[in-house]
Amino acid sequence: NVPILVFQGGVQTTEYAVRPNFSPARTYQSVTRHAEVIWKADMVPAAMRRAFHALRNGRPGPVLIEIPSDVERQTLSGELRYESPKRAPQAPSRGAVKEAVEALLGARKPVIWSGMGTLFAGATEQLRELAELTQIPVYCTMPGKSGFDERHPLALGSGSGATTQPAYRWLQES
Repeated sequence: NVPILVFQGGVQTTEYAVRPNFSPARTYQSVTRHAEVIWKADMVPAAMRRAFHALRNGRPGPVLIEIPSDVERQTLSGELRYESPKRAPQAPSRGAVKEAVEALLGARKPVIWSGMGTLFAGATEQLRELAELTQIPVYCTMPGKSGFDERHPLALGSGSGATTQPAYRWLQES
């Protein structure tokens, strides 16, 4: 969950798919937010635009750019024209928020399931205020554990595969 840009060298393009050569982009694709290989120098501006877009928008995470050894020695044929991508924060529509509030307030035994988005948004105080106004208990995921004070009377605790008995009971009954 850390926005970091990694430039990784690679084998030359003629040996890219030859075993046992290692490909960082293929290997780390499942644990990075974005991973790609620059096959020729003219791909640099577009690849960097995509990399910085991934770093600035959505859930944070590492971005990997693999540069094969023969490509790193190439020269860019034209002018390097790069424009930084615009930040595009994601937010629900007013209608979606209204529907969520109606569902939450109309539930028989509601629970607020809070994750790390609360921490990323800096919304800890707003979560506490919502819980207190509605008197709805809060359960936190492990990545979002610090998003709600566990000493608060409405705190159910946090967990993933294992959790506290009160949280387990409440979640089963909700």
